[in-house]
Amino acid sequence: MRHFSRSIFRILSCSLLLFASCESRVNASVLEEKTWKVGAYTVAKKRFNWKGEDSGAIEVSLHGKQLLRRQAHDVWVWTKGENGEFVEAENQNKLSLSDLNGDGVPDFVVRQWSGGAYCCYTYEIFSMSPDCKRLWHNEAGCAHLKIIEPRSTAPKANAGTSEGKCLKPRRSPATLAMEDGSFLYWRTHTLQGPRPIVYFTGGKNGFTFNRFKTLKPTNQARLAKLMNQSWSEESEAFFIQLVYTGNAQDALTMLNKLEPSERTEFARSFMDVFRKSPFYYRIVELNSKSAIAKLQRLSTKPT
Repeated sequence: MRHFSRSIFRILSCSLLLFASCESRVNASVLEEKTWKVGAYTVAKKRFNWKGEDSGAIEVSLHGKQLLRRQAHDVWVWTKGENGEFVEAENQNKLSLSDLNGDGVPDFVVRQWSGGAYCCYTYEIFSMSPDCKRLWHNEAGCAHLKIIEPRSTAPKANAGTSEGKCLKPRRSPATLAMEDGSFLYWRTHTLQGPRPIVYFTGGKNGFTFNRFKTLKPTNQARLAKLMNQSWSEESEAFFIQLVYTGNAQDALTMLNKLEPSERTEFARSFMDVFRKSPFYYRIVELNSKSAIAKLQRLSTKPT
């Protein structure tokens, strides 16, 4: 009997929660709504006000059945603009999509904003298919995403899709240039800190880290210039750029300009933030083990 009573209580509790959730959505006043047709799919951007709080939602449906819903303080779906750049589809009459991962199906980008000063963005890429497969996700903080498409292989920007039909597969997928926002507030910076770029390339199962795109040779002229100048914020930014492009050994050379105590303090400050980066392990793998080990030892050296 006690077990039966607990079961009834759980059912009633779940029913009340479901009712409250549905009531919130029903009673929330829709301030604005914009819809786009992409083949057989419908994409809608809605703005709500519920108990004085504004929020937005992106909804994707097929034949009246909702496939995906994302809600945040504000949220956008991206479209391909006239110049080929991806922009928020707020005032666009057409939602122009591209096949970003090269599987022949157009994809769409959703950016969410949590609200508040300076933070926070979440980026997601989905396939415009009956299961709305998620191809990529990144909790970006204040960092920004740029999509780079091969110019000669991109399908028509306005290409749509019908259920079960695909675009002609591209020869090469798009590349994501994602900022790492870990250092935006680092040291003396206030949202103006370094924004190193990490690259991802599309494939059948989503987007994976592009090691060869992220690796870059050291700009020797700039390194020589900074080695002949006093340490500055430009030096800090270039140091981070060197590490993020696989040149930690050259970054260590830069630290020779600093006094031993300053060198240790800087290394400790850098590593404290670097270890929290969502791309930490990928960037470590770009660099020589000895250079990373030396940087880690320097950061833990007593001052």
